[in-house]
Amino acid sequence: MFIHSQLTTILLPVTLVMVAISLIFRLYLRRQTDPLRRAWMQFRFDTIAVGAMLLLLWFCLPVTAVLSTFGYPNGVEAVTQPQVLLNTLQEYNRALVRTTEVVYWLLFFFVWWFLTSLLAFSQAMTAAAGKSSSAK
Repeated sequence: MFIHSQLTTILLPVTLVMVAISLIFRLYLRRQTDPLRRAWMQFRFDTIAVGAMLLLLWFCLPVTAVLSTFGYPNGVEAVTQPQVLLNTLQEYNRALVRTTEVVYWLLFFFVWWFLTSLLAFSQAMTAAAGKSSSAK
């Protein structure tokens, strides 16, 4: 769908919108007094946001048929013309470069989501443990 677009031109505005929505949601969550419930609601929101980003990345992947439409040469005689070989190699290269870019961003968003979720839950567990020990 977004194969011929630069990933940064697609991901930058979407990331900025997600960050703005996340900040607004965090302000909304300040009213929640239970730290575990607040962490759970933040986790759900972050999971939906990362899911949306991963869906967008999926649409940026080249279709697998791009690699298979050219077929595989059966021999040297199939690519006797240098232009045919050059076009085939260029299309393969474009597909591989795009796939590498998408995997890079996928890893970035997944690691960011995982680490921030882990931090939020550990802070919530620490706050809940401190609250329960002070109540005793």
